[in-house]
Amino acid sequence: MNNKHLACTLIGGLIALMLWGTLQMFKKQGLKVQEAQNAKQVAESTKVACGAAKAALEVVDNNSRDLRDYLSQWDIELRDQTFEVAQAKMEQQISGQNTQLTFLRRDTADRKPFSKDGYVRETVNANLTLEDDFVKSLAWLGDTEATMITSRVHSCRIKKGQAADRIHMEITIMTPIVDGAGNKKS
Repeated sequence: MNNKHLACTLIGGLIALMLWGTLQMFKKQGLKVQEAQNAKQVAESTKVACGAAKAALEVVDNNSRDLRDYLSQWDIELRDQTFEVAQAKMEQQISGQNTQLTFLRRDTADRKPFSKDGYVRETVNANLTLEDDFVKSLAWLGDTEATMITSRVHSCRIKKGQAADRIHMEITIMTPIVDGAGNKKS
């Protein structure tokens, strides 16, 4: 084999090597193009799903706007309501300056679980029994509901009192304690 044959063989080998390298690059390019197409399809399907989720969120947002506005008004009242604050408000309402009712029983320290996973986890229950003038008693109850706006009358039993103008009233008033308001379970 002379130099010309050796040079031709060497050049032929280099050409074959370049051809093999080019084929390998074309294979890699084909794989990358396929991956890009798959990623594009996934992105398009995700975009459609995101649009559907946004539309569903907008429907829920529109349907619950009134409720959220209503609850945001109460959030200020409920945010700092701990057991001690709720109990103090109730005690102040019961033994306030203008309260001249005859209470037969006053229990304002009754703490009850309300909901395990709701916004209001516990309540402070005031169990009261009073016997006094019909008008004074109902005026006090109305004033209590107006003053303690987050509370509700859970039960109220009214019976005839011992005198003709008196009533006997057994009331349970619930005041909510919001979870996360700094309340500690005892």
